[in-house]
Amino acid sequence: GTYIFTLEDETTIRQVETEKDYLEYTTHPDNYFEKRKSFYKETGNIKASSNILYSFLIGTSIKYNPDGSIYETRNWDEPYPFTWEMVVEKIKNEYGVDMVEKDRDMNMHPYKRLSRTTNPYPYYALIFLTKEGKSYMFSLSGINGIMLRKMNDQGVDEIVNDPPQPTSGKGKSWSIFD
Repeated sequence: GTYIFTLEDETTIRQVETEKDYLEYTTHPDNYFEKRKSFYKETGNIKASSNILYSFLIGTSIKYNPDGSIYETRNWDEPYPFTWEMVVEKIKNEYGVDMVEKDRDMNMHPYKRLSRTTNPYPYYALIFLTKEGKSYMFSLSGINGIMLRKMNDQGVDEIVNDPPQPTSGKGKSWSIFD
């Protein structure tokens, strides 16, 4: 079954029972963060915890043994010397758009998207509209924050700067549902 409840501060907690686990998703209508946890069905002990921004993992995810001891951690921010917080600050300062805060009035910023990958090198991809309605789509280096590519006014993707050399930031897949 699925259970959904809302706290006084409008935080929504969705709990899902699966065949093997209990899953918990915590969100708030004012931002794009999500906390995810899974629990062992037999004991109720925590199995894993992760934090999500848009659709990518941030911070440190932790996996636990059935007895509650930690057996694996992974810092998702490690391959990115230019952090997601720095990206958020850069966009806020240069374009006046807060990439983390959701606008309840969707007429202000009807579309924002931030993603990141380490393939073939660490970078962020951004899409957003300013309050004036100007559309931006570009990528920033996860190493130093310089713009790598942008979509020009004619909708053509152009290289702005050469990317930094690939790093060893690639890793195995990781899921709280393992």
